[in-house]
Amino acid sequence: MHGDSKTQKLIEGCLNNDRQSQRALYEEYAPKMYPVCIRYAGNEAEAEDILVEAFLNVFTHLHELRKQSSLNSWIYATVVRTALMHLRKERQQPFAEPIDAAGNNHHPFIEGEDAIVAKIDAKEAMSIIARLPEMHRIIFNMHAIDDFKFREIADELGLNASSVRVYYQRARQWILTEMEKLKL
Repeated sequence: MHGDSKTQKLIEGCLNNDRQSQRALYEEYAPKMYPVCIRYAGNEAEAEDILVEAFLNVFTHLHELRKQSSLNSWIYATVVRTALMHLRKERQQPFAEPIDAAGNNHHPFIEGEDAIVAKIDAKEAMSIIARLPEMHRIIFNMHAIDDFKFREIADELGLNASSVRVYYQRARQWILTEMEKLKL
């Protein structure tokens, strides 16, 4: 079952192409999913495009939602996949940037990987992450926030896993530097 009976009725209405149900689903979940779009897009206009595209995918593929799945989790995964497809399409090429040898030097974190974002409030974290270069932002989001493994990220972005690790480490280091500047 997909949550309470209200959620189940909403899903059934959307499956029957009921516009009121679709609007209600959008109005309930869009505000929760917009921050995900912003994290990947980096700007509001592109985030809004991704959000609209994601909900078109939600309505088109809602019949694929399994009974035991959480609607929120399924919509979240759809939004992330849509954001990645959108960014790939916008760039008209696989994600790839040269990596210099100096980028392989990084400083390990004393408190572990998740400590970066946990030290600051969500608004400040989003602001810092949004300023990362695009590839670093995408990889940081996928690994640190959306819990993708490096191999999964590499496959999704058309990179090798070691390059993904380097991008991630650079992003982590950049975030730490920004936090130090802000005395966080």
